[in-house]
Amino acid sequence: MIKRILIFSLFVWIGLLSTYAQTEAPVVNYPQFEKGYVYLKNGEIIKGKYIYSVNLDKIRVVSGNVSKVIDVSEIEMISKSKKLTNEDKMEKGSSNFVPSAKKFFNLTEMGLLIGNSDNKKDAPLVFRTFFDYNINKNVAAGLGLGIDFLNETYMPVTANVIYKFRNEKYSPYIMLQGGYEIPIDDSQLAYNDIVPNNVINYNSYYWSANKKLDPKGGFLFSPSMGLLVHLKSQFGLNMSVGYQYHRQHYTSSDDYKLDIDYNRLLIKLGITIY
Repeated sequence: MIKRILIFSLFVWIGLLSTYAQTEAPVVNYPQFEKGYVYLKNGEIIKGKYIYSVNLDKIRVVSGNVSKVIDVSEIEMISKSKKLTNEDKMEKGSSNFVPSAKKFFNLTEMGLLIGNSDNKKDAPLVFRTFFDYNINKNVAAGLGLGIDFLNETYMPVTANVIYKFRNEKYSPYIMLQGGYEIPIDDSQLAYNDIVPNNVINYNSYYWSANKKLDPKGGFLFSPSMGLLVHLKSQFGLNMSVGYQYHRQHYTSSDDYKLDIDYNRLLIKLGITIY
């Protein structure tokens, strides 16, 4: 038990240190000018082209021959058209959200695998941390590591693809991940075998002693859907629900083999750092 706690703590620290490093030394990306209407908190509306600073703390607006630098804290919202949509009206007056222009981000989640299976645990704890790259404003892809506390402790090594339906304060998304579960713990399973009592009398049998099974891991597949809530342009909370399938392989020294399939509901909560 102590070994599992130490392993889990190690991965949590790896995820936190990685996100801290990204925050301290972000990758520089250069935004492009876009057209729209910039609504200021003082009631002023500026029509023109706008571009964010690299640190996303200021915005330059070019209207005609006038160029103006505005602090993000002075902006109430930005709209593509002067006639506000119902969604714009809902956002107007709420806390301002400016989408991050950074290409790399970290998604860290913790959750439960719920459902019936051959696993002796009703709801094993799972931990995931993904390092993703924004291909465009809606699609991202990356790699991930984690810890799954199943019959044994496993480290899933995965690749994932994320599609965000919109890049706003509330962003619903779908994610698909697949990979391989690597065992990092001793097996908790054993089996008994029936063998002849002697080579002469095959009508007499006895139970052999418990034989330890060696975990070999197995492939996993997990689609999910969730909601990302941006609290700031560089930070958000996410929640998701999905399905996870994986098959665990076991072998023994006498060529005995055992496969255990998992078909479970996956519920996760997490944080996103850009």
